[in-house]
Amino acid sequence: MQQMQGCLLKRVEGVLEVAKAKQNQDCDSVFAVVGPERSGKSMLMLHMMEYLEAEAEWISMDAIESMDKIGIIPHKGCHQIDEAISGAMTREAMSKQNSNLIRVFSTIGKKNLIVFLGIPDFFLLETYLRKFRLAGLFWVYKRGKVAFFGRKAIKKICLYGEKSHEIKGARPYFYDTYPDYKGHMRAKYDKIEEAWKNSKWVEKKKEDDPKAVKIHRMLLDRRHVYSIEDIAKELKVSTQYIHVVKKKILNE
Repeated sequence: MQQMQGCLLKRVEGVLEVAKAKQNQDCDSVFAVVGPERSGKSMLMLHMMEYLEAEAEWISMDAIESMDKIGIIPHKGCHQIDEAISGAMTREAMSKQNSNLIRVFSTIGKKNLIVFLGIPDFFLLETYLRKFRLAGLFWVYKRGKVAFFGRKAIKKICLYGEKSHEIKGARPYFYDTYPDYKGHMRAKYDKIEEAWKNSKWVEKKKEDDPKAVKIHRMLLDRRHVYSIEDIAKELKVSTQYIHVVKKKILNE
């Protein structure tokens, strides 16, 4: 295990060691990392991913990308979903995102993964996932400052905070501090994030047409050249539909 930068996050390291021990008992551990936009959630997740000796390729920007990437993560590995649920979505779109997460969770359990879900508002996460699938909650209440809540505390937060969408009703198990992440995954993470944000077509389509997003990524994949027939077979769609999507990509 690598020590976190600046000898900080010692208490967080303790939580991760417990999660590693659970992997050896055939269990997964899923943590919500909650805080507003630009609060430093991603920096905290990157610190934890590096401590767990992760690769940058194990990071997904959203739940749809996670469904594609989770297959490459090894058994007893770890996974970061940078924006598991977005606050800038319609209720229907958030419902779809939660459905995507539930599908991802089936693989998480089979592989005994440690997973970090970046979420701007804890109560955007589906009730079942909040109450029964989380091992803990990291609340980034200020940049570089985090509070941790375990399962019992999460149940109290669900009870007392749901109406106001606030983290309240329970005391944190501990507080900790951390600097911005500058480790070996930072450059790759920045490229992954930039590519995701710059793809306006994907941003517009990911909420209502996940297969179109997958087609978009396969068409642009430089590592492997996919034919129209390959994509149709892989995604179980017609070649005509792929041509329609391709035309829309070129027009937009």
